[in-house]
Amino acid sequence: MSRVAQPELKRFLERRVAVNIQGGRKIHGVLRGYDIFLNLVIDDSIEQVLVDNNKNLWEEGSRCGTVVHAGDVPQHVYRKDVGTILRFIKELAIYEKALEKVDATEESLEETLFNRPYAYVLIAEIQQGSQPVEPVGFALYFYAYSTWTSRPTLHLEDLFVLQERRNLGIGKRIFKQLGQIAKEEQCLRIEWNVLTWNAPAIAFYQKTLGAEMLEEWRTLRLEGDGIQRLASLSSNGSQ
Repeated sequence: MSRVAQPELKRFLERRVAVNIQGGRKIHGVLRGYDIFLNLVIDDSIEQVLVDNNKNLWEEGSRCGTVVHAGDVPQHVYRKDVGTILRFIKELAIYEKALEKVDATEESLEETLFNRPYAYVLIAEIQQGSQPVEPVGFALYFYAYSTWTSRPTLHLEDLFVLQERRNLGIGKRIFKQLGQIAKEEQCLRIEWNVLTWNAPAIAFYQKTLGAEMLEEWRTLRLEGDGIQRLASLSSNGSQ
Protein backbone atom coordinates (compact mmCIF):
# COMPACT_ATOMS: atom_id res chain seq x y z
CA MET A 1 0.00 0.00 0.00
CA SER A 2 2.97 2.32 0.08
CA ARG A 3 3.64 4.33 -3.05
CA VAL A 4 6.81 2.85 -4.51
CA ALA A 5 8.50 4.60 -7.42
CA GLN A 6 8.48 2.52 -10.57
CA PRO A 7 12.28 2.35 -11.06
CA GLU A 8 12.55 0.17 -7.94
CA LEU A 9 10.75 -2.68 -9.73
CA LYS A 10 11.55 -1.97 -13.36
CA ARG A 11 14.77 -3.98 -13.28
CA PHE A 12 12.82 -7.09 -12.19
CA LEU A 13 10.43 -7.08 -15.16
CA GLU A 14 10.44 -10.35 -17.12
CA ARG A 15 12.53 -11.99 -14.41
CA ARG A 16 11.57 -14.59 -11.84
CA VAL A 17 10.75 -13.07 -8.45
CA ALA A 18 9.54 -14.25 -5.05
CA VAL A 19 6.64 -12.40 -3.41
CA ASN A 20 5.56 -12.81 0.22
CA ILE A 21 1.81 -13.18 0.68
CA GLN A 22 -0.34 -13.73 3.75
CA GLY A 23 -0.57 -17.02 5.60
CA GLY A 24 3.18 -17.69 5.69
CA ARG A 25 3.34 -18.27 1.93
CA LYS A 26 5.28 -17.13 -1.11
CA ILE A 27 4.72 -17.25 -4.81
CA HIS A 28 7.53 -17.53 -7.36
CA GLY A 29 6.98 -16.44 -10.92
CA VAL A 30 7.82 -14.05 -13.73
CA LEU A 31 7.00 -10.40 -13.05
CA ARG A 32 5.05 -9.14 -16.06
CA GLY A 33 3.79 -5.83 -14.70
CA TYR A 34 3.14 -3.63 -11.64
CA ASP A 35 1.89 -0.24 -10.54
CA ILE A 36 2.78 2.31 -7.83
CA PHE A 37 0.59 0.51 -5.29
CA LEU A 38 2.56 -2.76 -5.71
CA ASN A 39 -0.22 -4.51 -7.59
CA LEU A 40 1.79 -7.19 -9.37
CA VAL A 41 1.07 -9.38 -12.37
CA ILE A 42 3.05 -12.60 -11.96
CA ASP A 43 3.09 -15.27 -14.65
CA ASP A 44 3.98 -18.96 -14.49
CA SER A 45 3.66 -18.77 -10.69
CA ILE A 46 4.21 -21.53 -8.16
CA GLU A 47 3.00 -21.32 -4.56
CA GLN A 48 5.45 -22.11 -1.77
CA VAL A 49 4.57 -22.81 1.87
CA LEU A 50 6.87 -22.23 4.86
CA VAL A 51 7.16 -25.58 6.69
CA ASP A 52 10.00 -24.77 9.12
CA ASN A 53 10.42 -21.16 10.21
CA ASN A 54 13.61 -21.84 12.20
CA LYS A 55 15.37 -23.37 9.21
CA ASN A 56 13.62 -21.11 6.67
CA LEU A 57 12.52 -24.29 4.88
CA TRP A 58 9.96 -23.89 2.09
CA GLU A 59 7.93 -26.54 0.31
CA GLU A 60 6.69 -26.20 -3.25
CA GLY A 61 2.92 -26.14 -3.59
CA SER A 62 0.53 -25.91 -6.50
CA ARG A 63 1.08 -24.17 -9.81
CA CYS A 64 -1.06 -21.03 -9.96
CA GLY A 65 -0.54 -19.83 -13.52
CA THR A 66 -0.99 -16.06 -13.85
CA VAL A 67 -1.58 -14.29 -10.53
CA VAL A 68 -2.57 -10.68 -9.91
CA HIS A 69 -1.26 -9.89 -6.42
CA ALA A 70 -3.14 -6.93 -4.91
CA GLY A 71 -0.40 -5.44 -2.79
CA ASP A 72 -2.53 -2.57 -1.53
CA VAL A 73 -5.64 -4.48 -0.45
CA PRO A 74 -6.08 -5.11 3.30
CA GLN A 75 -6.66 -8.81 3.98
CA HIS A 76 -8.54 -10.76 6.63
CA VAL A 77 -6.34 -12.18 9.36
CA TYR A 78 -5.21 -15.64 10.45
CA ARG A 79 -4.86 -17.03 13.98
CA LYS A 80 -1.16 -16.29 13.88
CA ASP A 81 -1.97 -12.58 13.63
CA VAL A 82 -3.50 -12.20 17.10
CA GLY A 83 -0.28 -10.71 18.46
CA THR A 84 -0.32 -8.05 15.74
CA ILE A 85 -4.01 -7.34 16.39
CA LEU A 86 -3.38 -6.88 20.12
CA ARG A 87 -0.44 -4.57 19.40
CA PHE A 88 -2.62 -2.38 17.19
CA ILE A 89 -5.41 -2.37 19.80
CA LYS A 90 -2.95 -1.13 22.41
CA GLU A 91 -1.45 1.45 20.03
CA LEU A 92 -4.94 2.79 19.36
CA ALA A 93 -5.71 2.87 23.09
CA ILE A 94 -2.52 4.87 23.71
CA TYR A 95 -3.56 7.34 21.01
CA GLU A 96 -6.98 7.64 22.66
CA LYS A 97 -5.34 8.03 26.11
CA ALA A 98 -7.04 4.91 27.46
CA LEU A 99 -4.43 2.13 27.55
CA GLU A 100 -5.45 1.18 31.10
CA LYS A 101 -8.86 0.11 29.80
CA VAL A 102 -7.50 -2.62 27.52
CA ASP A 103 -8.24 -6.04 29.01
CA ALA A 104 -7.84 -8.00 25.76
CA THR A 105 -5.20 -10.73 25.55
CA GLU A 106 -4.00 -12.89 22.68
CA GLU A 107 -6.01 -15.76 24.18
CA SER A 108 -9.24 -13.76 24.43
CA LEU A 109 -8.80 -12.44 20.88
CA GLU A 110 -8.27 -15.93 19.52
CA GLU A 111 -11.42 -17.12 21.31
CA THR A 112 -13.66 -14.26 20.14
CA LEU A 113 -12.27 -13.74 16.63
CA PHE A 114 -11.65 -17.37 15.60
CA ASN A 115 -13.14 -19.98 17.95
CA ARG A 116 -16.43 -18.11 18.45
CA PRO A 117 -16.11 -15.21 16.00
CA TYR A 118 -18.04 -12.09 16.97
CA ALA A 119 -16.06 -9.73 14.73
CA TYR A 120 -13.69 -9.65 11.77
CA VAL A 121 -10.30 -8.00 11.26
CA LEU A 122 -8.51 -6.59 8.23
CA ILE A 123 -4.75 -6.06 8.33
CA ALA A 124 -3.08 -3.55 6.02
CA GLU A 125 0.49 -4.34 5.04
CA ILE A 126 3.23 -2.76 2.95
CA GLN A 127 6.46 -4.09 1.51
CA GLN A 128 9.19 -1.73 0.37
CA GLY A 129 11.85 -3.11 -1.90
CA SER A 130 13.35 -6.29 -0.46
CA GLN A 131 12.23 -5.49 3.09
CA PRO A 132 9.92 -7.96 4.92
CA VAL A 133 6.17 -7.41 4.74
CA GLU A 134 5.20 -4.91 7.46
CA PRO A 135 1.74 -4.72 9.10
CA VAL A 136 0.88 -1.02 9.32
CA GLY A 137 -2.78 -0.81 10.31
CA PHE A 138 -5.98 -2.66 11.01
CA ALA A 139 -9.76 -2.42 11.01
CA LEU A 140 -12.09 -4.44 13.24
CA TYR A 141 -15.74 -4.66 12.25
CA PHE A 142 -18.93 -6.60 12.89
CA TYR A 143 -22.51 -6.61 11.63
CA ALA A 144 -25.45 -4.84 13.23
CA TYR A 145 -29.00 -4.74 11.87
CA SER A 146 -31.29 -1.95 10.74
CA THR A 147 -35.01 -2.61 11.30
CA TRP A 148 -35.97 0.30 9.05
CA THR A 149 -34.14 -1.16 6.08
CA SER A 150 -34.28 -4.82 7.18
CA ARG A 151 -30.70 -5.06 6.03
CA PRO A 152 -27.36 -5.52 7.83
CA THR A 153 -25.13 -2.61 8.81
CA LEU A 154 -21.35 -2.93 8.81
CA HIS A 155 -20.21 -1.40 12.10
CA LEU A 156 -16.55 -0.36 12.21
CA GLU A 157 -15.37 -0.73 15.80
CA ASP A 158 -11.69 0.16 15.41
CA LEU A 159 -9.52 1.71 12.72
CA PHE A 160 -5.83 2.39 13.24
CA VAL A 161 -2.78 3.18 11.12
CA LEU A 162 0.71 3.51 12.57
CA GLN A 163 1.72 7.15 13.05
CA GLU A 164 4.79 6.84 10.86
CA ARG A 165 2.76 5.24 8.04
CA ARG A 166 0.00 7.82 7.80
CA ASN A 167 -0.60 10.04 4.77
CA LEU A 168 0.19 7.15 2.43
CA GLY A 169 -3.44 6.45 1.52
CA ILE A 170 -3.67 3.43 3.84
CA GLY A 171 -6.86 4.63 5.55
CA LYS A 172 -8.50 5.13 2.16
CA ARG A 173 -7.53 1.63 1.09
CA ILE A 174 -9.00 0.15 4.27
CA PHE A 175 -12.28 1.99 3.72
CA LYS A 176 -12.30 0.94 0.07
CA GLN A 177 -12.06 -2.69 1.16
CA LEU A 178 -14.76 -2.18 3.81
CA GLY A 179 -16.98 -0.70 1.12
CA GLN A 180 -16.46 -3.77 -1.05
CA ILE A 181 -17.30 -6.07 1.88
CA ALA A 182 -20.43 -4.02 2.65
CA LYS A 183 -21.61 -4.37 -0.94
CA GLU A 184 -20.95 -8.12 -0.98
CA GLU A 185 -22.90 -8.55 2.27
CA GLN A 186 -25.74 -6.28 1.04
CA CYS A 187 -25.21 -3.74 3.82
CA LEU A 188 -26.94 -0.40 3.29
CA ARG A 189 -24.83 1.38 5.90
CA ILE A 190 -21.33 1.59 7.29
CA GLU A 191 -21.27 3.21 10.72
CA TRP A 192 -18.58 4.03 13.27
CA ASN A 193 -17.89 6.30 16.23
CA VAL A 194 -15.24 8.99 16.58
CA LEU A 195 -14.02 10.86 19.65
CA THR A 196 -15.11 14.50 19.70
CA TRP A 197 -11.53 15.74 20.14
CA ASN A 198 -10.10 13.74 17.24
CA ALA A 199 -10.21 16.59 14.72
CA PRO A 200 -7.87 15.00 12.11
CA ALA A 201 -10.01 11.86 11.97
CA ILE A 202 -13.26 13.84 11.78
CA ALA A 203 -11.87 15.92 8.92
CA PHE A 204 -10.82 12.76 7.04
CA TYR A 205 -14.20 11.10 7.54
CA GLN A 206 -16.23 14.13 6.46
CA LYS A 207 -14.08 15.78 3.80
CA THR A 208 -12.41 12.75 2.21
CA LEU A 209 -15.05 10.06 2.70
CA GLY A 210 -18.12 12.29 2.73
CA ALA A 211 -19.45 10.67 5.93
CA GLU A 212 -22.41 12.23 7.73
CA MET A 213 -22.11 13.15 11.42
CA LEU A 214 -25.26 12.05 13.30
CA GLU A 215 -25.48 14.89 15.82
CA GLU A 216 -28.92 13.89 17.11
CA TRP A 217 -27.80 10.47 18.36
CA ARG A 218 -25.97 9.70 21.63
CA THR A 219 -24.25 6.46 22.65
CA LEU A 220 -25.51 4.78 25.83
CA ARG A 221 -23.65 1.97 27.56
CA LEU A 222 -23.97 -0.57 30.37
CA GLU A 223 -20.90 -2.42 31.67
CA GLY A 224 -20.22 -4.96 34.40
CA ASP A 225 -22.42 -4.13 37.39
CA GLY A 226 -24.86 -2.30 35.13
CA ILE A 227 -25.51 -5.48 33.15
CA GLN A 228 -25.91 -7.44 36.39
CA ARG A 229 -28.50 -4.96 37.66
CA LEU A 230 -30.73 -5.65 34.66
CA ALA A 231 -31.64 -9.01 36.13
CA SER A 232 -33.01 -7.36 39.26
CA LEU A 233 -35.16 -4.75 37.52
CA SER A 234 -38.73 -4.69 38.77
CA SER A 235 -41.53 -5.05 36.23
CA ASN A 236 -43.55 -2.48 38.16
CA GLY A 237 -43.58 1.17 37.19
CA SER A 238 -44.23 3.26 34.13
CA GLN A 239 -41.12 2.29 32.17
